[in-house]
Amino acid sequence: MMDRQLIEEYAEFASKHGAGILAFDAEATNAAQAELVKRYRQIRNAGALLSLVPLLDHVDPSVSAWAATHLLEVKPTQAIQTLERHARGTGPLALDAKMVLKQWNEGTLEIER
Repeated sequence: MMDRQLIEEYAEFASKHGAGILAFDAEATNAAQAELVKRYRQIRNAGALLSLVPLLDHVDPSVSAWAATHLLEVKPTQAIQTLERHARGTGPLALDAKMVLKQWNEGTLEIER
């Protein structure tokens, strides 16, 4: 089982990333993304991506959208459903979800390795 604290940190930085975008704070957004990617890599390298599945239902849409993006390769149906739900909304998160889905469908999505 994946370290619970690592999953919590992943969620924390995904949330901070979304908050940074909404606040138009590029520095905070970029810092949060860098930390989020570090956590994602640790989770992926441990072979524990499925530990992100519960985050698909997270109350913070930034957390569920990031989890969905990172789960596309291992849980595509659930991930796509989550991203489609976000894409029906408005604002930056909806646009991001639409772009992720478009790139996924085109086979051009590059997820941080």
